[in-house]
Amino acid sequence: MEKRLNLKGLVLLLILCLTMPASVSFADETTQTETTQTTQTETTVKKKKQNKIKNGYDEDGDFYDSKGYMIQKSTIRHLLEVALMPVGRTVYIWGGGHQGPEMTMIGVSPQWEKFFNKQTSSYNYKNTRWQYRNGLDCSGYVGWVLYNTFHTESGQGSFTMLAEHMTRTYANWGWGAYTGARKFKVHQAGDIMSLAAGHVYIVIGRCADGSVVLVHSSPKGVMINGTVSRKGKKKSQAWKLARKYMRRYFPQWMAKFKDVRRNKSYLTRYSKMSWYIDTKNSVMSDPEGLRQMNAEQVLKVIFHEV
Repeated sequence: MEKRLNLKGLVLLLILCLTMPASVSFADETTQTETTQTTQTETTVKKKKQNKIKNGYDEDGDFYDSKGYMIQKSTIRHLLEVALMPVGRTVYIWGGGHQGPEMTMIGVSPQWEKFFNKQTSSYNYKNTRWQYRNGLDCSGYVGWVLYNTFHTESGQGSFTMLAEHMTRTYANWGWGAYTGARKFKVHQAGDIMSLAAGHVYIVIGRCADGSVVLVHSSPKGVMINGTVSRKGKKKSQAWKLARKYMRRYFPQWMAKFKDVRRNKSYLTRYSKMSWYIDTKNSVMSDPEGLRQMNAEQVLKVIFHEV
């Protein structure tokens, strides 16, 4: 009788064990969560670093650079604020930005400003060719601006190339619309402009007289300039704005290098790449509407005067 009771007890205990929900300890739950997070992180890193797409989009609309790193999408305002970072403290170096760590460096190199501080008003870039760690040339500058606009870590894929190839190449990547060299009636904030003879600049904005405020690296270095008016007037609205802002924010530069004017060829001989904004595959947006503003309005925004 006692054996039967023990047997019944064992059967009931077995039934209870089988019907009770399985429990997971806190340690097990933590381990599972950490494993999931690790897997997700590894997947993200793999997507960023090992994607086979180079200079193109995937099916999700993400763009990958020349090394297969996924870039972050950006805004016209951020692009122009990045473009201001080396202004007034970086001289023109032929070949600067085409090799070395500065080519894909986040932030302004301390060496650029150090080298600028040593120069006088007689600085001649022809005497510093290929001292590439001391400054930037025109295409090296634009490549650096785009790198710092789209990346947050150094050492990934570069956007630097020959100046004359930039507008067409970026357009071919799907970043924007390409238009061959002509006399443009419209220049919008962020437009990239290439000269077949070998120069490139970034538009800040256009003025009512047809002159354009721009930022570029041109002898003597990285600076804000203003073109003549559409009719060739030297004291254009853009020239006045360029002089005003360079004097206000970069007095040390202006004490050495006073010229902020650019000739009419900047309005007539350059091809243009205008960014696609807020499309599925666009890398750029314009929430502040800078592309609809004139040059003076854009300058106030990017210098945080409004």
